[in-house]
Amino acid sequence: MVERAGDVIPQVVKALDDQRTGDERAFDMPNACPVCRSPVVRLEGAVAHRCLNASCPARIKQSLLHFVSKGALDVDGFGPKLLSQLVDRGIVKRLGDLFRLDPETLVDLERMGPKSAENLLAALERAESPSLNRFLFALGIPEVGDRAAQILADAFGSLEAVASADADSLTQLPEIGPRTAEAIERFFAGDANRETIADLLGAGVSVSRRGRSQPRPGPLDGIRFVFTGTLASMSRAEAGERVNRLGGAVGSSVSSKTDYVVAGDNPGSKAKAAVRLHLEILTEDAFLDFLARHG
Repeated sequence: MVERAGDVIPQVVKALDDQRTGDERAFDMPNACPVCRSPVVRLEGAVAHRCLNASCPARIKQSLLHFVSKGALDVDGFGPKLLSQLVDRGIVKRLGDLFRLDPETLVDLERMGPKSAENLLAALERAESPSLNRFLFALGIPEVGDRAAQILADAFGSLEAVASADADSLTQLPEIGPRTAEAIERFFAGDANRETIADLLGAGVSVSRRGRSQPRPGPLDGIRFVFTGTLASMSRAEAGERVNRLGGAVGSSVSSKTDYVVAGDNPGSKAKAAVRLHLEILTEDAFLDFLARHG
């Protein structure tokens, strides 16, 4: 039996012994990656076991999927099957290779015609100038999600400044703890990661010096929102962008400084905190009406 703990974390409450048939087998974590056969390790302080081979095809595919996902560079048309073809055929070996694709290569792939190839290349061209926060998130830095990427972009303003920041300076930022700071410093200290970034820039990617959420004057200037639960019409990241475009701010936790809590389906502890603090809670429809009135 599994339930939500806090806002999103799944917690195992108990085992359902009466559902067992007797055919169950104990699971042993493999010592080698099932794809590339490299050693599987569990890093100190972590729960997950990982393959550390940066050239592992499975890792490359997952990195690519994350890189082009909606919350990252948002490149339309790149699904798992297409990316698998590109990796399996040796066409794409690293992230920068996406921006070196040409029509002739693409039309040779399964279920890919000239028009589809044209659309993919156009989508890649649109993704060549990402905002700093989206680029940081797309890189897949351990411990850095959408919110942390936004904080880094707003605080440092350039990729070079983030890459040269040490853990001490990173922990001075709001919501960036020692573990996240160390993960960021370690990521940018890695030769392979620096080479990946240099290759992306060499392939034509130009990272904006401004994070998407840098506060700007607008009708919601000084108003702080927090989101909880699942929104039906947009992701929470997209909702946050709409708030930012109107000059408002988005927080990750509820406090007395929060003006509105927007509650979607299955809201978590943030909604309860809002009730305790007597804050106004908006449904998704009420939030959209609020934006329409102030847009």
